[in-house]
Amino acid sequence: MSKDKKTRQQKVIADLRRKLNNTKNNQISTVPTVSLKSVNLSQISMTKPTFTSTINSGAYLISDLKRTTFLTAILVGAEIILLFLLKHKIINLSMLQF
Repeated sequence: MSKDKKTRQQKVIADLRRKLNNTKNNQISTVPTVSLKSVNLSQISMTKPTFTSTINSGAYLISDLKRTTFLTAILVGAEIILLFLLKHKIINLSMLQF
């Protein structure tokens, strides 16, 4: 499967895109410097960020807590059953002594 050759117009568009990206990168890299003397503290407004919570924000937490509780209960139950089976010598593991 061979690649389709680019037309002259596609090459020109790609070249212009590269030039545009280079000029954007050059503009971003030049950061203007601000002296502290030129900035007045009265011009700077200090606002506290506001946090808004939605009704659904706790839904993920509740579902995760349910899943964690369920898995923990299964593991603790499995340990208790295994302990019972080992104490009553239903299962015998030679390396464990009860």
